[in-house]
Amino acid sequence: ILSSVTFALFCCLLLFEFNLAFMTSRLLMSKATSKIILSNLPPNLRFEDIDHLLSQHGRVVSCDKLTSKDPSTQTVQITYESAEQAQQAVTHLNGVQLDGNQIKVELAMDKRGGRRGPRIPGGAPFGNLPGQSRQTDFPLRILVQSDMVGAIIGRQGSTIRQITQQTRARVDVHRKDNVGSLEKAITIYGNPENCTNACKRILEVMQQEANNTNKGAYHYC
Repeated sequence: ILSSVTFALFCCLLLFEFNLAFMTSRLLMSKATSKIILSNLPPNLRFEDIDHLLSQHGRVVSCDKLTSKDPSTQTVQITYESAEQAQQAVTHLNGVQLDGNQIKVELAMDKRGGRRGPRIPGGAPFGNLPGQSRQTDFPLRILVQSDMVGAIIGRQGSTIRQITQQTRARVDVHRKDNVGSLEKAITIYGNPENCTNACKRILEVMQQEANNTNKGAYHYC
């Protein structure tokens, strides 16, 4: 009887250790894959300059400046809330042009991968990291004709991505709201100047679309 109890306890201990190791590995994997590396960033870029791009794909938890191989560029590590958000950011941001630089975005490897460089505390000019004070973003909500939404978004999101890069405002198109409605809502986030510039660019795109489809002048309300 004693040997049976001992064997049962031994099996339980093995099962517990296996589950603990499995959960630990899953946790480490989750932490690693929720981080992305942005390299070849312009030397004078600040966090507030790309915050609108990063926040389109999820909530940024932290940002750390890393040692860059090229001293004329910057490299940073961004941590998202989830691995899915990080993967989405890599898919949409890799190759984006910022102030003449084509940035490289990839998932961060763990320490054994050897890609992560040492962190630089603070680090100018890449200041205004999450948690530090920065200018408040104001929401601006506009209504557009539903048949203009495709032109505003562009092929594979190219037009709306260009608008956000040029104006440094975040643009959310509520395509799934009010299905069948003749109008769709668009919310623009940023400081007043950025919101105004983004709104102007959207109106220009709509006017161009009206001209291309022989609808004549687009009347703004």
